[in-house]
Amino acid sequence: MRKFLLAFLLILLILAGYVYWMYFRVYSEGSRDGELQKFSRKGNIFKTYEGELVQMSLRSLNTKVFYFSVSDQKIADSLEKLVGQQVKLHYSEYNKSLPWRGENYASSTNVQNGESSGQYIVDRIDAVLQPAYYPQPGMPQQMPQQQAPVQTPTAPPTSAPAAQPSVQTAPVMDTVVN
Repeated sequence: MRKFLLAFLLILLILAGYVYWMYFRVYSEGSRDGELQKFSRKGNIFKTYEGELVQMSLRSLNTKVFYFSVSDQKIADSLEKLVGQQVKLHYSEYNKSLPWRGENYASSTNVQNGESSGQYIVDRIDAVLQPAYYPQPGMPQQMPQQQAPVQTPTAPPTSAPAAQPSVQTAPVMDTVVN
């Protein structure tokens, strides 16, 4: 009886260690930046917040999509307002997913891009960034080409005769298609 109890406790301890190691221990932490393309609340039983962050590379025209989940309501409310903007997010990665923490992206493009198949949970917004200029083939782009004079009237001084309005220059933006 004593050996059976000891074996049972040992198996239980090993099982508890495995569950902790795979589901609750943070495997890695980091930050990602890009354009927040999509953010939604979904799920059949456990409603979780899921998002997509598009990361663009200046070296190539390829984009990578970073799929993540959010478990904090305040962060989710903030991210809903930032869709379409450049953001920098801090995340924690777990080896395996739990359904109440969010989606498991093991079969998604995270794995196809050479990343691990864990669950990515965003725990804070590091920054809201200024939009960067990323050239896209076939897409219209705004590029400054020339300076054009713009007339801006100025009030004449009271003691001097009326002067000509000053001329300032401002950039003219033309749409260019590659």
